[in-house]
Amino acid sequence: MQALAALVIFIAGFGPLRFLHGWPTNVTGDAMHHVMLAKAIIEQGWYWHIERLSAPFTLPMVMFPVGGLLDTILFKVISVAVHDPFALVTCFFALTFVLSALTSAYVLHDLGMDRPVALVFGLAFAFAPFPFARSVAHLMLVIYLVPFAIGFCIHLINGTFASLPRRRKTVYYLGAFALGLNYVYTAFFACYFVLLAMMTWLLRPRAAAALRSGTLFIAIVSGSAALALTPALLAAWKDPAGRAELYGYKSITEADIHGLKIKHLLMPAANSTVPAIQWARKKFTEGFPLEHENQSARLGIVGAAGFVMLMIAALLRLTRPRASVGGLLERLGAPAGLAIGGIFLATIGGLGSIFNAFVTTEIRGYNRISPFLLFLSIAACAWCFSAATARRSAAVRTALLAAVLALALLEQPDFRTIRNTSAYGFATIADLTPLIDTLEQTLPQGAAVYQMPFMVYPHTPFVRGMLPNDHLHAYAISHHLRWNWPALSGEAIALNRDLDKLPPAELAPALARLGFSAVWVDRSGYEDQGESVINGLKAAGLLPIGQSVRGTIVALDLAPVRARAR
Repeated sequence: MQALAALVIFIAGFGPLRFLHGWPTNVTGDAMHHVMLAKAIIEQGWYWHIERLSAPFTLPMVMFPVGGLLDTILFKVISVAVHDPFALVTCFFALTFVLSALTSAYVLHDLGMDRPVALVFGLAFAFAPFPFARSVAHLMLVIYLVPFAIGFCIHLINGTFASLPRRRKTVYYLGAFALGLNYVYTAFFACYFVLLAMMTWLLRPRAAAALRSGTLFIAIVSGSAALALTPALLAAWKDPAGRAELYGYKSITEADIHGLKIKHLLMPAANSTVPAIQWARKKFTEGFPLEHENQSARLGIVGAAGFVMLMIAALLRLTRPRASVGGLLERLGAPAGLAIGGIFLATIGGLGSIFNAFVTTEIRGYNRISPFLLFLSIAACAWCFSAATARRSAAVRTALLAAVLALALLEQPDFRTIRNTSAYGFATIADLTPLIDTLEQTLPQGAAVYQMPFMVYPHTPFVRGMLPNDHLHAYAISHHLRWNWPALSGEAIALNRDLDKLPPAELAPALARLGFSAVWVDRSGYEDQGESVINGLKAAGLLPIGQSVRGTIVALDLAPVRARAR
């Protein structure tokens, strides 16, 4: 029932016809990373070495694990039935809501909530603002494994983990293994919260069992993370030039730039049409520095209510340390302490900044801790709801639960933005498909196409009217053509930089000698709309093949130049 409810909510919000017809969720910017992985998995079974990219070489994506290993395995499973990369990404995105609803309901029930409360607040967690704010542009920041880490920490602090049945312990340890296979940020934050939970036992009697359990959890997360990242580290070690493009570009200051702001956790919805909410939203953001991706840390109305309850509970526990055994204040003690510890790590100038200064700068987006704070807040809200309605009739509790769910689904999800990006993506595919079809009919099977302008990867900048990763549209739509972008290996990067320096008269024969059959020019990447480049290539002997419906892309045939070269 929980899985079906989550799936129905997503399809209804996304649009049943859009979902059934495989409309893309998003085709701009970083979203194309995941489309690229989906395309490679569909065509060749896996994504480590993508054969149709980085021509005349192959693209060693093993060096750059965009998503978690577990997520790409789920891509692989879905690809058995879904053979369009855009539809595959949309299906995976829908699946993450289902999984988040299931895992959160399981852990909430395991923490003592009855099934109706666990189901409703599990849905409130699944459809929180964070996955909508990140959407498929940062698809690796999925939240369906967060409940296992927080549930384990609460059990550990309360001293109840040792008494759990073996089956439930196994579920948490399997969750730890999955966390390590997930995106490295999720694994890092999970280990941090477990360390906090272990610290609460340092001055308590009989601490050995709790410390062993916590150490085992961290060891499992770390071990599976090392297993998942080993291929990437080995590939980067073998290619120093490519490694230089990938690593070492982050600075210490980014820990503060991308740090958490507490006000963002409580911020009103951006998609609201209520004037008062819009006014409040502006007050939260206008005039403040460092306002960017950290706004995605918003908890939503249910999460924000739970967060406030946690802060009140923390104050009461400090002033009234003798909480009644089994009472609400005692239940809220563990999540309140974890929430405060999470804020200490992630807030601007917090422990994260110290960690980056002394350990590594690879973890920089500390605002991404918000799903952990969200589940803590959801659990607090669920406990408070259970305590407030314990003596109510079943009918009253059902009505109140329905009101909570309705409030969460009306305020938290941002399906409107997703529908808009989906419509734009559909229009983008419709614009490029006729040109791609013409190219595949004109050029021989497996022909290589050189894409202009040259853009670095993976830290691709905005170039005039081009968005990062726009060049990947061609690969995602095509069926057999090879493309030179992106360049990730050292030899591919060196070659493309050399080619980028050549004028059109010299570039054309160089491309012919390298085996390219056509040139793809994105006009929006040039100040003069590509006129000088296109005219120069035509003067060098290239013949027009066609252009996109909007005229943004122009394709030119290298056949005459190749004939002269032979």
